[in-house]
Amino acid sequence: MATHIGIPEYIFIMTRDLKWRGILYEILSQLNYKVTTLPSCNELAGILGKERPDYIITDLDALGFSGAEALRRVREIDEEVKLLILMPASTSAAQEQELALDEGVKLLRIDTATPQSIQHILFFLKRKNLLEDERIRHPSEFKGTILVIDDEEDAAQLICNYLNRRGYRTEAVFSGEEAMVKIKSLKPRVVVLDILMPGMDGLLILQNIKHIDASTVVILTSGLQDEAIIKEAMRLGAAAYLTKPFNLLKLEMFILASIVT
Repeated sequence: MATHIGIPEYIFIMTRDLKWRGILYEILSQLNYKVTTLPSCNELAGILGKERPDYIITDLDALGFSGAEALRRVREIDEEVKLLILMPASTSAAQEQELALDEGVKLLRIDTATPQSIQHILFFLKRKNLLEDERIRHPSEFKGTILVIDDEEDAAQLICNYLNRRGYRTEAVFSGEEAMVKIKSLKPRVVVLDILMPGMDGLLILQNIKHIDASTVVILTSGLQDEAIIKEAMRLGAAAYLTKPFNLLKLEMFILASIVT
């Protein structure tokens, strides 16, 4: 939650795809955006008349058969809200041109929930206006090392193997004491840190990491869903908190989301 600075923007997420809604809600909420999810355009008119989001993230399926007609109805209620419309590759040029006539609309060709799709969306949200150039990083362009800290060597190696296959550079250590030595010499850009370990615990390691370099992105992992620990972790500067077992694709999404500037 601490990775998004300033007053949180209010975002509506409107898509019929339950998986997409869930991923976007989880990541944007952890980045401290205020988020409301909607399954389709049918629910939008009523809530839009009462609340004023800064952004609406939607796909063509949720907008309905005529995206342009749905967009017209949105503008009758709110002339200023920005829309990010996610389009499948099969979208026709005519439909794309019709939607692009609205200066408050950004169109992105996204078919599935991938780490790069999340990056596209975050770049859009963080730009000052819709005309700025965007640069979406591929994992091979990720600069720096990801340090995995977990006393379970098999778990740490599983994460490293996945990220290595995806083009990232990783190292693993298996204790807090070893981690502190490695952090000072390696200066990792991202740390994936287990909370419960013998010796120095994850929250203490997190605090020490932030004292060494406050810009280091720390993603905490734990087999426990402890709200008090989560709250303390976010206060100390954690970028995200993942409960084990977690999907490695989701971990990658959090890594890329956390380093978008």
